[in-house]
Amino acid sequence: MSKRIGKGLTPYQGTNRVFGEFECPDCGRTWMSGNSWADCGQECQTCNINVYPHSQRALKFSGDEGNLSAPHPEHLCEKCKKLGRCCRGNARRF
Repeated sequence: MSKRIGKGLTPYQGTNRVFGEFECPDCGRTWMSGNSWADCGQECQTCNINVYPHSQRALKFSGDEGNLSAPHPEHLCEKCKKLGRCCRGNARRF
């Protein structure tokens, strides 16, 4: 993904769903998600705080990164909360 240009909470500032890597600053827990968006975080399951991804890249739609059948914890996803529904409805394959 492109480097952060201008202001933004995440490295990626586009409109597509991307793959993100997260690390909680409080407990150090790390996770990856194929449901990462610009300026949206995910809640740490341990600390219950919103965490923004430190790294984001385009989805490859091969293997787990693009697996839409894997469960998506909507209650932990800031994008889902903003939309009031599952963010996967906005997913675009490119």
